[in-house]
Amino acid sequence: MHNITLADEYLRTAFQTCPSDPLLLNEMGAVHYYKNQHEGACLFFENSLAKATENQINPLALISIRSNLGHAYRKLRRFDDALACFQEVIQSDPRSHSTYTSMGLVEMQKGHNMDAIVHFHNALGLARSDPIATELLSKALQESGNETILESTIDEIDFDDIGPPPHRRRQSISYDESEESYMDIAHPL
Repeated sequence: MHNITLADEYLRTAFQTCPSDPLLLNEMGAVHYYKNQHEGACLFFENSLAKATENQINPLALISIRSNLGHAYRKLRRFDDALACFQEVIQSDPRSHSTYTSMGLVEMQKGHNMDAIVHFHNALGLARSDPIATELLSKALQESGNETILESTIDEIDFDDIGPPPHRRRQSISYDESEESYMDIAHPL
């Protein structure tokens, strides 16, 4: 989407013809997201999800819609809703490394570095060279005071043995809003 204004115009025209098409609603949500109109994006993604579920569309489309909705919730700081969307994506596609990275980013925003670290490890277990997950893992480790682990973490962790996050004391971090550029939104179908 290099021209959001033009895309918005075309999608509005299509919406007049078919206002209940879940894929069109997803695309309109993406346009609102890119225009930083996150509440509007949520409404379109929620409507898209409802119509997609009602019409039993391709499960891959549901993954994209849920992921997009999760990112819109994240931008609105509705972190629990975002995590719920990402969990549903993982249930449908457990090998989605970008979704684990998204979950880690949300946990960092919540100040839960240890949970974020587990999600980033899961992401790297699926895509070992993912630069976004690697950089966010590094930041989470530094923020949690575990930077000495950082040098050996990626090479020495047995990614196959990573399970659900252990119950640990929550760490606080100061979240830099510029980090949101790491995970903007899943590409709509």
